[in-house]
Amino acid sequence: MSLEEEVRNLSLTGRMIVCLLAFEEFCKDHCLASPEIDEFIDYMWKWPLIEGPDQFDPWIKSSPTLIDFALGGELPESVRRKLVDSNIEEHRFRNVIEGLVEIIWSSFWGASEDSQSYESFQKSIKSMKIESLPPITPFKFSRFKDNGGWGEKPSLIDYEYWQKLRCSA
Repeated sequence: MSLEEEVRNLSLTGRMIVCLLAFEEFCKDHCLASPEIDEFIDYMWKWPLIEGPDQFDPWIKSSPTLIDFALGGELPESVRRKLVDSNIEEHRFRNVIEGLVEIIWSSFWGASEDSQSYESFQKSIKSMKIESLPPITPFKFSRFKDNGGWGEKPSLIDYEYWQKLRCSA
């Protein structure tokens, strides 16, 4: 099975976490750091732990400014300056963030969007211009064919293991 097929088989959550790991590496490689980016990364990492509307609604309502940017809003000036310092075009950064968010966002209020999610994953990854993906093996149990596209919910042990991948990236 090709890497493309393996990613295609991942759940929406699995795809998003693989892309988020790639984004963290992208930021590290480009010395791109800001409180807004940290807040965005931390926010997105909370997604696999969300269970039910009691947690979902507050999570959605607490979305950081880069979620607004991904959904068509303005880029905070402080991040714009960081992009200039890192020699990253705003349009490229928008594609990275927008793709990453849309992997899951477009499926929140309707049926899981497999094709749209995969295209968003590809958009973000291609815009990052990374040489290789983070390891996807830890996410293979979370498949699109399970749980309406969302895959099996990671156990706390799985989630903690996923978090450890951040340190090795």
